[in-house]
Amino acid sequence: MVAVTSWRRTLAGQLLVLQLAIIVVVLVAVAAVSLAQSAATFNRVEGRRVAALGEELAGSPLLRDQLTQPAPAEAIAPLIQNTLIRSGVTHVTVANERGRVVSSTDPTLVGSPVVLGDPWVAQGRSWFGELEVDGTRQLVAQVPVLGD
Repeated sequence: MVAVTSWRRTLAGQLLVLQLAIIVVVLVAVAAVSLAQSAATFNRVEGRRVAALGEELAGSPLLRDQLTQPAPAEAIAPLIQNTLIRSGVTHVTVANERGRVVSSTDPTLVGSPVVLGDPWVAQGRSWFGELEVDGTRQLVAQVPVLGD
């Protein structure tokens, strides 16, 4: 005769498993909320910094003067390269009022249309946020260059 023993959890064991499951779910939820909050804070703080950098560049007399000239790329290239080095951002791009890139730290972008993060940017408003650029999400600031 073969004895079959069935293993049954006690009520205390079942409660322990339930409590552990609840703790794991709560920890995962807290971690997800914490990561989302950290990402939002990073985008807000660094977005403001990038927007301030864009406003500083847009207010440059050299950029404001040369952007309306027939070939502005050569004149403003040193300015945008200096901005790139000084600020630590990955790209600096300048577009004209028609939305075409006239100068960039990435020369392959010159002449291509610029992707606007918000339609109001075309009306002369500033914007910063995440944007899909070359297949990656990047924090971008778009600032108008206002003439005299």
